[in-house]
Amino acid sequence: MKYINQLSWTLLLLLTGCLVSCDQDQEGAIYKSQNAELSFNSSALENASVPAANPVYTVEVYRGNVSATPSSQPTLSVTIAQGGKQVELAGCTVTNYHFEEGSGKGTVSINVSPLEVGVQATVKLSIADADLSAGGVQTTSFKINKEYDWKSLGMGTYTDNWGWGITYNVEIQKADGFERYRAITPYNESMLKDDGEWGDWLADSACPYVEFWTADSDGCIDFAPFFLGLYYQADATAKIYAYPAAAFGTTSTSKWIDSKTLQLSPYYYVPALGGGWDMTQKDGIIVITLP
Repeated sequence: MKYINQLSWTLLLLLTGCLVSCDQDQEGAIYKSQNAELSFNSSALENASVPAANPVYTVEVYRGNVSATPSSQPTLSVTIAQGGKQVELAGCTVTNYHFEEGSGKGTVSINVSPLEVGVQATVKLSIADADLSAGGVQTTSFKINKEYDWKSLGMGTYTDNWGWGITYNVEIQKADGFERYRAITPYNESMLKDDGEWGDWLADSACPYVEFWTADSDGCIDFAPFFLGLYYQADATAKIYAYPAAAFGTTSTSKWIDSKTLQLSPYYYVPALGGGWDMTQKDGIIVITLP
């Protein structure tokens, strides 16, 4: 009986020592940490867009130990799809890593200047091991793309001499910081009135805008392909598009005429038929004036 009691006390002492040891270990991990105890809010953030003139996006970072300063800024990886795989986009940077004094929430800014407009990239940010909170989210990722910031210049004019032959007032927009422009809904009124007498060739709608830009120092202009709002031979599958000349190896006459006037000379193409007609050498096919 004495033997059993002695064994019981021995086991109790061993168990007590174990509990003390475990408690000391936990105190060391939880309460004695000297790092900033950082974490992202989530491992996957919502997709983001940034203006082309200021391609900076801000991500929030959370700090458990408000008296500690992070040892280093998060590491950054920005990749884009190329050749069927993800490749690193060089030149993107992390800036303005900052916590207000006594605040548990800070920010870090991502600059994606090398990203081309219209291309989507994958951003990954990772907190250094030395700064990470126990159980914190160390890496976050999101998709990002760059967009032009469009500003209205006012009302200009738009004349499609091949398709419609009538001049209408249209809103002209300019990309902030770039020699890039849009003529907004240039075909809406012409289609309503059927100025070109197209009849059943008319579609229900046309392009929402015609976008064009200065291509070189000589005043040559390029533009994005756009739908005229016409079906070739009234076939709804055969949309007529205006394309820049370079798409078909033809010399362009799209150019600035003066500081406020330009002309676009398109190659008209029907993708469903695989053919079209060359109007690029005829001046004044589409004439646009700025406000």
